[in-house]
Amino acid sequence: MPIALVSLVDSRRQWFKACYGVDMRETDRSVSMCTHALDHDGVLVVPDTMQDERFVGNPLVTGPLHIRFYAGAPCSHQTASRSARSAFSIQCRASS
Repeated sequence: MPIALVSLVDSRRQWFKACYGVDMRETDRSVSMCTHALDHDGVLVVPDTMQDERFVGNPLVTGPLHIRFYAGAPCSHQTASRSARSAFSIQCRASS
């Protein structure tokens, strides 16, 4: 099942303002995949999270969600605060 999220990310956590395919509403920033998208210019595409050193040990990859594909891009607005940034992402789970 695909997962689509619009996340707000601050210094401690990311929380999901809109989501599809997942029941959680926030995660600790230390496991936030969107944090990497925010640090990337343009769209960050990770075809296989199990082969990417940024994600291979992430509990969103190794745990029950089994996220295998990730694509994310920063969303910005001129008046947006630097303390809370946002990203849009699409993630896919491993086939069972």
